[in-house]
Amino acid sequence: MYRRALDIAIHAASNAAHQIVSKTTAPGVPAAGTTGGRDILAIDASADEAIRDYLSNAFPAWGIVGTPDATTPRFDSQHESDERHVWIIDPGPTTVGASDRLTGLTISIALLRNGVPVLGVVHAVFTPHGAADCFSWAEGCGEVHRNESPAPRASWPDSIDAYTVVAVPASSESDPRATLKCVAPGRFLAVDDLAYRLALTAVGDADGAVSYSTRPTSRETLTSGSAHASSGYCAGHALLIGAGGTLVDQDGIAISYLADGTMSRAVHGVFAGSRGFVETLTKRPWHPVSGSGFDDGSLLKQFVPLATTATHRTINPDALSRAQGCLLGQFSGDALGSLVEFKSADQIARMYPDGGPFDLVDGGHFDTIAGQPTDDSEMALMLARTLIDRGGWDAEATGASYARWCHGWLFEDARRQHSYPNRATPFDIGNTTSMALGPVTQRDVDGGEVLNRLAQTASTTTQANG
Repeated sequence: MYRRALDIAIHAASNAAHQIVSKTTAPGVPAAGTTGGRDILAIDASADEAIRDYLSNAFPAWGIVGTPDATTPRFDSQHESDERHVWIIDPGPTTVGASDRLTGLTISIALLRNGVPVLGVVHAVFTPHGAADCFSWAEGCGEVHRNESPAPRASWPDSIDAYTVVAVPASSESDPRATLKCVAPGRFLAVDDLAYRLALTAVGDADGAVSYSTRPTSRETLTSGSAHASSGYCAGHALLIGAGGTLVDQDGIAISYLADGTMSRAVHGVFAGSRGFVETLTKRPWHPVSGSGFDDGSLLKQFVPLATTATHRTINPDALSRAQGCLLGQFSGDALGSLVEFKSADQIARMYPDGGPFDLVDGGHFDTIAGQPTDDSEMALMLARTLIDRGGWDAEATGASYARWCHGWLFEDARRQHSYPNRATPFDIGNTTSMALGPVTQRDVDGGEVLNRLAQTASTTTQANG
């Protein structure tokens, strides 16, 4: 029934995405948010108009609700009929500061029939892995698709276990302790855009998704009677319907819309998953997560998670993918190896008769959690951050970063700022790292004498182990 509408919506989102990419990553274009740079709000409005024109030309009798700015929804058509159709458009971020973080830029297009989502397209323009990610579904058109291929979910869990993954706002990374409490005993996946979180949940990359706010300060804060309130997640809601999931508000009541696309009741939180799953999530203490005050602005530089920004973006997704592959290969291989640390070949063969390990799970000699890196990868990450910070290899800076990691000075910096109660020690399996870096003092780091100190105290054991 909606095949033509779905094809046109996918094409409209793709065209708008290409327009956004060309305006934000073209060589010679100043970075957004800088002098002479492109304003992300202007790009947002331009994409909105492009989608609006495309849809209205194809379906002139259907209404359109867009978000050309953060406060004023626009109803282009008000056609009364037995089956009232309204497009809900969200062309991307409209919040202040969005120009500095492009990772979560997502285009959403939904179609409501008498207030019921019957079509959804979520096109993530800038993703953590670099390439675009497009999800689509429409009533009567089969299962949910991802990048033009069917993407059916295997099942919907009704409860949370140790391997459950809940997609949460990217800001949740700033308060992992409170977030973990809310998803316990599961894990969380931080994703910028709500529509993208819902899409990932619909195809099984996450078991559930959450958006929660206690104050009307962002585009993820949702209120009744506001047309643009539904635009941020209506398309994702449609995908969930296509995948057999549900979407409820903070009170566990199913999300619903009026015929004109506005919300039917006041909403300041949404929870996605199976019915049993969302019933569990809505009872968790989400208030501290959104109101903790422990945000990106309070973090020390070395603790702030790296993200795609206007000044650190690449126009070559393949290069980004290769770089990420290097680190992911390091971390995943390290985590798999730690499961058989100190085991003989015969012991490993008995533990994994099929030739494993293949799965990232909890356990191993040091009882690590699934995917947890050891000292090798922690130091590799320190090296990667130093390379980014210095723009290339700097032996002194690299040695200093290793010393800060080894002695727990990174943790001490955070403890002084945030009053953490306990001191951390590094994950040093073989103790050779501690042997090599132990003699280095803070005075050596401050005075740029790390390499000299390492040379003076090097031993056969530490040299043989890197």
